[in-house]
Amino acid sequence: MWLLRDVSLPYFRSHAARTALTLLGIVLGVAAVVATTSVTDAVFGSFRRTIEMTAGRAELVVTNAGAGVPEELVATIAAVPEVAVAAPLVAGFVPLAATDDRLAIFGLDVLGDAEHEMQIPRAAVHLPDEAGFARADDAVALGRVFAAARGLGVGSTLEVVTPRGRRRLVVRGLVDAVGPAALYGGGVGVMSLPAAQRLLAKEGKVDLVDVRLRTGNDVDAVRDALEARIGARARVERSAVHGDRAKELLFSLRVAFGVAGLVAAIVGFLIIYHTITVSLVQRRREIALLGALGIGRAGILRWLGTEALVMGTVAAVLGLGFGLVIARLSVPTFGSVATAWLHVPREDVAVSVSAVLLAALVGLGTTFAATLGPAWSVVSQPVAGFLRLAPGAGLERRRVARAVRWAVPGFVASAVLLVLAPRSLPFGALVVWLFAVVSLVLGGFGFLSPGATLLVGRAVTALAERRRGLRLLLAGSTLARDPARPVAVVAAIVMGLGWIVADASLIASFKGSWLGWLDAHYRSDLLVTSGDVLSVLTYPPIAEETVQEIAAVPGVRATQGIRLLEATYEGRPAVIQALDAAPEGLPLRDGDWSAVAEAFWRGDGVVVSENLAHKTRLAPGAVLALPTPSGQRRLPVLGVFSDFDLSGDLGSIAMSRAMFREVWRDRVVSRIRVWTEPGADIERVRAEIHRRFGASHGLNAATFAEARAAAARLVDDAFALTYSLITIALLISFVGVVNFLLTSVLDRRAELRALHALGVPAGQLAGAVLAEGTLLGLVGATVGLGAGVVASVVLVRHAAPMVNGWHFLYRFPVGTSLGLAVAVLVLAAGAGILPARLALAPVAEGEGASE
Repeated sequence: MWLLRDVSLPYFRSHAARTALTLLGIVLGVAAVVATTSVTDAVFGSFRRTIEMTAGRAELVVTNAGAGVPEELVATIAAVPEVAVAAPLVAGFVPLAATDDRLAIFGLDVLGDAEHEMQIPRAAVHLPDEAGFARADDAVALGRVFAAARGLGVGSTLEVVTPRGRRRLVVRGLVDAVGPAALYGGGVGVMSLPAAQRLLAKEGKVDLVDVRLRTGNDVDAVRDALEARIGARARVERSAVHGDRAKELLFSLRVAFGVAGLVAAIVGFLIIYHTITVSLVQRRREIALLGALGIGRAGILRWLGTEALVMGTVAAVLGLGFGLVIARLSVPTFGSVATAWLHVPREDVAVSVSAVLLAALVGLGTTFAATLGPAWSVVSQPVAGFLRLAPGAGLERRRVARAVRWAVPGFVASAVLLVLAPRSLPFGALVVWLFAVVSLVLGGFGFLSPGATLLVGRAVTALAERRRGLRLLLAGSTLARDPARPVAVVAAIVMGLGWIVADASLIASFKGSWLGWLDAHYRSDLLVTSGDVLSVLTYPPIAEETVQEIAAVPGVRATQGIRLLEATYEGRPAVIQALDAAPEGLPLRDGDWSAVAEAFWRGDGVVVSENLAHKTRLAPGAVLALPTPSGQRRLPVLGVFSDFDLSGDLGSIAMSRAMFREVWRDRVVSRIRVWTEPGADIERVRAEIHRRFGASHGLNAATFAEARAAAARLVDDAFALTYSLITIALLISFVGVVNFLLTSVLDRRAELRALHALGVPAGQLAGAVLAEGTLLGLVGATVGLGAGVVASVVLVRHAAPMVNGWHFLYRFPVGTSLGLAVAVLVLAAGAGILPARLALAPVAEGEGASE
């Protein structure tokens, strides 16, 4: 401890600015990883908790995704001897009339006895008239918080919008905030099971059956017994497994955030590594003196390790706090994206054990890793090595050549990983693979930076020799004299900018492909929905008769009802798209739509999206087996089509709604496409649809332009968190340049005093430091743009198909990339301001500078 007190603390105090900047670099790296993890954990954890609170004491849950479980299976499940309770549940959302609020409806056996109650304890439901509640179709028990906030009590009424139009519900009880009634901010209505089925247009079906076992029975054995009895009509899972379904729905975003956080941490690591290396080299004489006093290598390593422990701990705590702030700001935006596929209650980001452990791992891990190599290099040298005042002749050129040679293995390794890449990988392995490939590409370009620095330094020196003033001459000669010295700093800029450019290209390619697909294959004059125009699996459904009623509106030429719901194929979730017949077909990737259209509309086959085909190896001519409420249905694959809009990461199975309606026993649609008569006034048709169905059915008709703009906003929202990570990466690069220039000025104090004594004005010396920072930014920006181009090809052409099977049209955002490069230059130039001021101190005062 005395070494920390007598050696470390005085050094850190005399170099306070550099110490603070180093700490900031670690903090930003920790914050990036904590923010990405906390956002996804909050959203997916919220969904999992919803499942757990709904299931109550259930060990198993029987579902059939969005298709529902046939109600007659409840008795079949309850008849299994090992089953103690089989509790059916119907759930859905209904908008409140004339407001933007929604009410979560849960239909269950409210009046079951204490032995059979599952989702909500009977004592938490307060019904003045139990018999009346059970008999009435319009009876609802509201969450206490929701009712109190709106001044509702027993006997009050409220209007809701259902798939079949407006309904008036009567409040006949209140529910305490337990189980499902504690979700969605208390905006919950509990109804009897039959009443909820009729309200939500789910007659004859339930959404799930929670199953509690008799004591002493093996859960897996009972699950197998239930599967044998149920067959293909539903799926039996452990409750915890069912809660993890959300992760599959938003798989791509999880991968993107995971890799982005790791890249930001690596950028931070490079800055830490450089700073600690310089710090140890500056203290090499002190280390040599400690060795002469009898402190061995182990003791010196323990001292330096303790320094890293202290700094890493402080940075982990600060980074944890900053990361949670970023996460809390990002959760609302990411949550709005998630709700297109999931009904997720909004929850605040909390300090979790996993976040604390992650912060500690990143903060301490990067600091220790950055300390270990330089520390061992210093302590393993003989004492005489510390006395060397300057590098040997040709040493710097050899260091440049060695750094450039290191780029080759990185490029070769990344190429090998790309060639050997499998079709797909699970989440953890995919993040590691993608991170490894991107890091090798960007790192390879980073190792090229000393060569680029040498070329820039020589070119600037040659140019400066023909000009008056010494700013550029001093800056260029400094870089040319030791081009390998800033390698870690410039590599950090290269990796940060390269990742940002690659990520921007991925976003541009995804957005361009999606919008181009909408323009070419999904254009209609109007799109009618109940709720948000871009909901996918969370659409409030619309009664199918509404499709024909809208077709009768004056000016409407044709309508198409589309039903979207989640299904299960080979144990994985997928989206079913059931389509009414329409003149427009589906955009087949291979083959001719006209050759399969008749069979498709007749219900003799299906077409699958390219991402589902990628995951399952389905191809035209294959047969897929789908579980339905009527049993397993075997359907031939007629083709593979592009689908960027409706299936997300899951992939989709498109089929005729005529066949779907009969097999799935489903009588609702999710959205309605509307084409107007030639010459008809679209706005007038739209206004008429709103007049007839807006207030009564809660429908909204959006123009194609509005739907397209909403799609663009959804893409921007989906990647909003990556913009925070972009800012972090740029800040880390800025910190690195400041740190490097501060170190450079401190190491050249004698040189600066000598130049000033020879008549070089102080302003020229300060200007040289500013120019040096700008030149470092120029090298980083130039090499980083090249790295970004290569990394973007890797992400768009190779990584995206592995993640979700999509094949995007490659787009490189030239304007955005050049703007980012300019931002790097500006930041690098600005990073020289503090070091430039420091450069004036020794020449103005004639003594050594102190931070």
